Amino acid sequence: MSELTNAVTVVYWDYQTDETASLTLHNQALRQVQGVEIGTTQQYPGITHRALAARVAERDLKALSTPLLSCTVRVNRRAARLNIGDVFYLDWPDLGIHSTLMRANRLDYGDGRDGAVTITATQDVFSMPAIPAQASSGGAWTDPAAMAPRSSVHRVVSETPYYTLVADQGARETGHLLTEDPDVGFLLVSAGRRGREFSADVYVDAGAGFNSSAMLDFHPWCTVLPVDPVATEWVVLSGLDLDLVTAGTIAQVGEELIRIDAVDTDSTGAYVGLQVGRGILDTTPRRHVGDSHGVVVRFWGEFAVSDDESYAAGESIAVKIQTVQGNAVLALDKTPADRVTFRSRAIRPYPPGDLKIDGLAYPEQYVWSGDHVLTWSHRSRTQQTDAALYDHTAGDIGPEPGVTYRVEGYAYLVDSTDPQQFLRTDVGTLTSWSVDSNFGGLNSNLSGPPPGTRRVVLQVWSQRDGYDSWQPAEIDLDYPGADSVGDSVQFDV
Repeated sequence: MSELTNAVTVVYWDYQTDETASLTLHNQALRQVQGVEIGTTQQYPGITHRALAARVAERDLKALSTPLLSCTVRVNRRAARLNIGDVFYLDWPDLGIHSTLMRANRLDYGDGRDGAVTITATQDVFSMPAIPAQASSGGAWTDPAAMAPRSSVHRVVSETPYYTLVADQGARETGHLLTEDPDVGFLLVSAGRRGREFSADVYVDAGAGFNSSAMLDFHPWCTVLPVDPVATEWVVLSGLDLDLVTAGTIAQVGEELIRIDAVDTDSTGAYVGLQVGRGILDTTPRRHVGDSHGVVVRFWGEFAVSDDESYAAGESIAVKIQTVQGNAVLALDKTPADRVTFRSRAIRPYPPGDLKIDGLAYPEQYVWSGDHVLTWSHRSRTQQTDAALYDHTAGDIGPEPGVTYRVEGYAYLVDSTDPQQFLRTDVGTLTSWSVDSNFGGLNSNLSGPPPGTRRVVLQVWSQRDGYDSWQPAEIDLDYPGADSVGDSVQFDV
């Protein structure tokens, strides 16, 4: 890695000025890793256009800054048509090599008895890009380093979930931290870029002013059409850096965490869809409407960073993500601030999964008649630390020792946006709860949804050692009103 070149200067003859000119391109990621600029100058006096010089510079930089894959393979006689210098695609799934373009350096056609062809090859990185990354189609080039970076978009600034904490620090160290201080919390930060920004610095203000705390690479993001709580195939509208998305990783939409199962493309290679698992880890499925641009999905699973500082429950900090583009840095006073308040996320039990009413998962339409049954599945924070990332449809996991459940009900009236609680009852370790057709409240001071109720939200919380789950599992239903279902109150628990 230390011998690789991270900057290439191309010297050419500019026909517009009739003078020698030059341009320099950098591999900024490699430069940051090496900590110093390692450059070279290439002379191309026969080039007279800046756009072509930019393409050649990009080609040479790619060749000089990339560790090349080399190998020797034995294949059948179909490869006998190759000549030295020809290119071919190499697939070697066992080594994680897929459709890698290789160039033949040496060929051995066999000895007449053994017909195998032996190819010695090196990864090909010498072709010129069709469109220079840093030259416009008209040949007029704008140095991206001279452009002011813009603030990051679709930021994630939150408390670190238990799963991510275990992945970063290990189960033993995480257990030790939570034993010493159950309320301890850690920061999680990630962000998407708008265009040519290539990295960002994280600044944290815990009360004494902003201090540089970490550096991050931007996560991919996209927008999708609105989705209901059970949809697992989403339509992509637009996005950035989706080629960096890996199946099996975490993404976030609203406050819901999801598992990415696949990113779908069409025949042209355009990204058109996502396949996901809903409500993973300490979150539950929700309906996402978004705005006129769609619903934002943030793929932070492999890109999130932390300042590695511990914070107490109730502590609030401000975070700024200062973007970097070329040699330009967004001014800190122009960088938007996000605030996070810590709420003992890592110690909280996971919410129940697979919530249903009368066997229906988050129904769009519901008829209030007959008796009704809520059911759910156990979850275990301490057992769900492998790569599986179980979604809300999984069966029982655990439960975590000491976990019990609580059912709550809220009514939204036609003339108010504030919910009124009409139900709160502990149901122990049960994973089902029944209500009769009149839908009254078990609490002796309440008697079911009040007259004029238009919506009812039923929630099931996990609870353990005085901690509630980070989120409840909940079902949101249209409600016909108390007058249409009678006045009697009866619950069976």
